[in-house]
Amino acid sequence: MENYKIEVGINIVKCDGSESADPKMYDDGSSEMIVSERDAVSIDRCENAILNTACQAMRKAASEHFTRISEKKKLPKSIRKEF
Repeated sequence: MENYKIEVGINIVKCDGSESADPKMYDDGSSEMIVSERDAVSIDRCENAILNTACQAMRKAASEHFTRISEKKKLPKSIRKEF
């Protein structure tokens, strides 16, 4: 059986960007959301923003992972070893 590593990283840093209502997703699987200072200093609001941002990234990563797995299983056994 193969093992899989799951990596997750969260950074909260000051920025000059404009506040966003929804997380922005990037092609590399990362995501970001810009919150106001008011939300950043509120435990509940900041936690909610982190969870909303991470949830979308996790769903995308899981979807891509299972797509790769299902494609891998369709290949002939001799070719699967290349993955």
